[in-house]
Parts: sequence; structure tokens; C-alpha cells
Amino acid sequence: MRRVCLLFAFLSVHCLAQAPSAGAPNAVKLGNVTITGSLRSRAELWDWFQSDSGDNSYAYSGNILRIGISETRNKWDWSAEFAVPFLLGLPANPIGPGAQGQLGLGANYLLANDRNQNVAMIFPKQLFVRIKQ
Repeated sequence: MRRVCLLFAFLSVHCLAQAPSAGAPNAVKLGNVTITGSLRSRAELWDWFQSDSGDNSYAYSGNILRIGISETRNKWDWSAEFAVPFLLGLPANPIGPGAQGQLGLGANYLLANDRNQNVAMIFPKQLFVRIKQ
């Protein structure tokens, strides 16, 4: 276990010490404004709980879209990054009767989002302004 922790620590420090690449490979320039973005996606598969009724075996998709906008000017710089987490294909009925209750995380997400099976929300992740002299 100690060897694994040391290896992980070495790889973490090595990755952090790498020089940044010259310009973001997924950046788009519109005049002076730079737009970047990324999408992370994961599939969740649940077949954990046995129930008398309700969907105990289901799959859904959890995703996050990040969009960044920035501009560098002579007197000041600014940047804004927005995040859009979204869930697709939440189960329709992942709740068992009585003490069985919610059958996995899909049930938690479904109930927290008013039983909507496809949900998304946008929010500002970072906002930055720098004034130069």
C-alpha cells in the first residue's frame, strides 16, 4: 500500500510540474475573445438493490459542460467560465415500497429534480477581472 501511495504522489507531482502547452488546443478565437470548452461524461449503471416493485436496474448519463470566455486588452483582462451539469435518462420509477425506499443514486437525482428525467442547470463557475497599470 505504501508503494502505491508513493507512486501516486510521484505521478501527481510529475504531472503538475509539466509546462503548459502553448495555447489551448480546443480554443476558438473570435476577434480578441477566446472561447474554450470541455465536456466530461460518465455512464451510471445500477443493478444493486432487489425490490418488490420499482426500477431497481437502470442506467443514466451524468455530464458536465464547461465553457470559458476570455479577453486580453491593454489596460485590463477578463475571463468567465460557466458550468452546465446535466443528467440524461434518469429512471422513471426507481423507488421501492415502504422501507425499501430509493433504489440507488438515480432515485436521489430524480427526486431532487422534481421527477424530471432529463435535467440541466447553468451557473458561473469563475469570473475574473484584472486591471493592469
